Amino acid sequence: MKLHTIVLLLVTSALISACDPDFQDTSTLCANVPTTASGIFVNDFSVSSGGNYPLYLEDILFAFEPDPSDPAPETGSAEDAEATRTFVLNKINEYLDYTSNNGLVTSANNPLDFIEELITTTDDDRKIGVFQEARDQMARAIAADDDFCDYTNRNFVVSKGPDENNIEEQLFVEFSLSYSPFTRIVQQAVLATRTQEALLSSQERATAPFVGFWQASPESFTAEGYTPPILRQAIMNNTDETEIFNLDDGFDTRLGVMEFIIKDQVCYPNDDAEKPGDLQACDDGVQTRSVQKNECTGDPEDDADEGETNKIAYNSFNVNSSNDDVKRVRVETDYVAQQVRIYFSPYIEAIENPHKEDGEPDVIYDPTDCEKQAVFDELVEANGGDRTGISLPVVGDTNYDITFTGDDDNLQEVEPTPAIVYQGQLLTERQTEL
Repeated sequence: MKLHTIVLLLVTSALISACDPDFQDTSTLCANVPTTASGIFVNDFSVSSGGNYPLYLEDILFAFEPDPSDPAPETGSAEDAEATRTFVLNKINEYLDYTSNNGLVTSANNPLDFIEELITTTDDDRKIGVFQEARDQMARAIAADDDFCDYTNRNFVVSKGPDENNIEEQLFVEFSLSYSPFTRIVQQAVLATRTQEALLSSQERATAPFVGFWQASPESFTAEGYTPPILRQAIMNNTDETEIFNLDDGFDTRLGVMEFIIKDQVCYPNDDAEKPGDLQACDDGVQTRSVQKNECTGDPEDDADEGETNKIAYNSFNVNSSNDDVKRVRVETDYVAQQVRIYFSPYIEAIENPHKEDGEPDVIYDPTDCEKQAVFDELVEANGGDRTGISLPVVGDTNYDITFTGDDDNLQEVEPTPAIVYQGQLLTERQTEL
């Protein structure tokens, strides 16, 4: 099952004329909600479960635990299943710091849950003006149902530390709400970065430490409290941007998905005087992978130009005894079937190498930009220099990705094969269709 794609609707709307010079349509009112700078200081990012706001992983972690009455896996060994659960829980705590007991989540200590709980609070002493004003206007826009409503504020700062004179961590938050009367969908997004400038950079936004998102029906939206979503998603990136934790909890699909991805990393030999300061050195013990396209090994006439040779640090997850060198791990909690399915893949992406030269592999795993360009250039050359319709030949993992068989007139979708399957704990309220 693929993750839902997070899509924020970008829209423009024409101003509606009126005889009254003070008339403001819905889109104008939404755009004019104050976006003044504001912020708070906190001692930690702790949030307790059981209140008005449900933590991101409350449902998934409960359903992830084996059913006590039937703990043996249907597929895979009990040892691998237990090691995988340990791996997943450890990774979750690296990002979100959850406290749970047999799947029952009691608390969390992370910026994403903290900020979203703050947005939904009904405690008058804790309400944040910019959040509440946006939610109030969104409720009015939904009631009017006559135009788009888009609101974005990039001026909220959360500071954490022992005291206000000793700040350990600072996060710059973008909060946005939108509503379309055509799709009749309300969307909220929260993005937290380490610097204010990162909110304005598309590259840095893509690797933000925390991104949270939900979609809801307008009938479910409330100006105060928690809005029940149709789907709820989050993306977390680690500090060196080599790992990604994706979360997708679908109330419409009744499927929870957690995915952990680890990427290779550009590094430079220690004796390279030109090593950029923000890239790791290829220290002793760092495993580097071979260059997979000869064009990327550098200029053979220039001894100093090694291209990508010894400069791609290889990273992987050691999850269990059967999967000790993988790039992707996906956990699906099927609330209806009361089933947990776990998938592993040794690569993130792969492409065929149809015009390989001596020493090159048939399939290039996790290709660099240079390796992709080399394959693309060869395909164009084989096509007489015409780039029209040329695309990289992707190789899907049948144990992880949805793949296709057949020709263009009769494509058949093939679901991946999970490595581990077991019965999870029953969550009755998530079995009901929206």
